[in-house]
Formats: sequence, C-alpha cells, structure tokens
Amino acid sequence: MKLEGALKPIIKPTDSEFNGASVVDNKIKLFIDGCLMYAPVFEKQHGIYFDTYGCVSYSMANAFEILIERMRELGLIYDSTWNWLIANGYIIDGRVRFSNRWLVVRSGTIPNLGNSGHQVIRFIKENGLAPLTLCDWDLEDRDPNNTKEAYYNADTINPKADKVASEFAKIIDVFYEWVSRDNFNEASQYGAIQVYTQAWYRRDNGLYYNPEPGTSGHAINMGEAQTNKILDQYVPQIKQMEKREDFYYYGLKINISDKSKNMIELKDNTLVQLVSGNGGFGLYLDGNILIDDEAKILLTFIMRNSKVVDGEEGAVFNGGPIRPLLQEDWDKFPKKNLKLEDI
Repeated sequence: MKLEGALKPIIKPTDSEFNGASVVDNKIKLFIDGCLMYAPVFEKQHGIYFDTYGCVSYSMANAFEILIERMRELGLIYDSTWNWLIANGYIIDGRVRFSNRWLVVRSGTIPNLGNSGHQVIRFIKENGLAPLTLCDWDLEDRDPNNTKEAYYNADTINPKADKVASEFAKIIDVFYEWVSRDNFNEASQYGAIQVYTQAWYRRDNGLYYNPEPGTSGHAINMGEAQTNKILDQYVPQIKQMEKREDFYYYGLKINISDKSKNMIELKDNTLVQLVSGNGGFGLYLDGNILIDDEAKILLTFIMRNSKVVDGEEGAVFNGGPIRPLLQEDWDKFPKKNLKLEDI
C-alpha cells in the first residue's frame, strides 16, 4: 500500500538549518531522544469512505500537541496561556487538541495530492491553529454524505474557528528549520521533527522500510531517533523504520515559544482601564478582557468581587483588583462581551 500526501520538500539555501545557518535558539533540551513518550491522542487521517491526503497537516498538528504538552510540563507554557486554551476549547480531557480538518483545508491541501511541510508550517505561523471543538469531523461516520468533497468544503467551517486560531497565533510564536537526517538524533532533543518516507512497506519481522531510500510521499513525526521509531496517522500509531536511509534526506524541526511571557499578569475579575489611545474599561477573566456596556462591566465587577457575610442575607462588596493598561498591553488580550462572545 503506497500512501501519498506529502509533496517533496522545497529547501532554499537561505532557509534555517539545524547545525548549519540556524536562526533557531537550540538551548533548551525538551526531549531525551525524541518525543515518543509524549505521543498525542491517535487520530487517523483516513475514514471508511476516503483518505484526506492530509498527512502533512495531521503530523504537523501532532507536533504542536506534543510541544505544548512537554513545554507545559517544563513550565514554558504559562498559566495565562493554559487558561486561555481552556476557555477557548483547545483542551479535551486535559490534553490540547487541534483541528486537523481545519488545518488540512485552510492551509491549501489539494485533494488526492497533498501539501508540503514548508507551506503548512508557514501557514500556522501566520494563522495559528484551531481547536478540535470548533472544527471536528468524524471520518468513521457511515452517512453517505460523509465525502471527500464535503470534508474539503471550506464554506462549512465555523468562522469562529478562524478567529480563535488567529488569536492563537498572537500567543504562540512558531520557529522551524530543516534538519539533515544525519542530525536527527541530536535535533530530536530540541524540538518535534516532521519526517518523510514512502509508506507503507513492512518486513516479516515487523519493521517498515522504504523500497526507494531517500524518496518520500508521506509525512509523520520522528518519535525516537535512535531506534527510528515514528508516530503515524495510520494503524499502528507507532512504527519502526528499518534504517535511517528510509527517511527523506531532510526533516522539518518545529519549535514554539509562549509569547504571553511578555504579557502582564492579571488576576481574574480585575477591572482594567485602558489609559492610552481611545481609552475604555474591561473586566479580565480567563485570559480575555470582557468589553461591554461600561455600566454592566462595573456592576459585574462589583458582583464578582462581593462575598456573602455570615448572618447576612446578601453579599457585600469587598473591593477587587483594578489595573490601568497601556494600549500595547490592552491589545495583547482577546476581547469578548459579557456573554463571552467574540467582538
């Protein structure tokens, strides 16, 4: 079974390269030897009726899920960002989950052909990633309308997914560089690597191989570099390649940075005042600044910062945090109204 979907990587002489002309800060070791132990929730890229040809997008989204999981563990994803991810539907059962379908369609994947790693990563850097909760698709649904044409119909994507994804791009910075397969072992300690091969050809001993070493057509994640184990979107999720030459000559190493480290820390239910630009008031909650009728904002602030006193029938205002913000700080927070609707 020969699977396609990953177009041949286009590597320019000016591109960043690990252990070469690199512009990526490779100082923090995220993994001992690849990210196998941080394998994401398994999601197949094919269903009962069709294949999405979205291997590049699926494995790229997996890389971001892996990175956020590990960086959260290391304290490199900040509480303000984690709370924002929760509030905007990115977290399911404690794990960050991105919409593969949204990325496949929005990044320009061509049905029955695929996409390229450099195109998808550049798209993510500029447009972010959407949560699975806002753009899900059941590839196992036996409804006859579950077709490739319907899957790729961009008109059926929830516009809110685009808006939330654009906010994600403002919070998470993206870095990437090419890695020669000779450097996979070392590079896999510093980031998540998307690698490419021909799929799938299996030996009797269970190892997978590429009948044309150095060629590619399918994108996956390097799981454990020393043993050539990979994370795939076809069963089984974890596979082991026979030798290093079974991969394409280069992989794409992905890194992220939480830009919210440059954001001021605010406590929930803080009344904030924009003291530059056009001015204004808002209420900080769950990573967002709520903007609405200012009288409603003030009354909501009072109610949320009031407490019931023993022996009394009602609550009394206990005071609450108030913070002036400059325009540059104000702009860093997503804005919602009191109904938590995007504005």
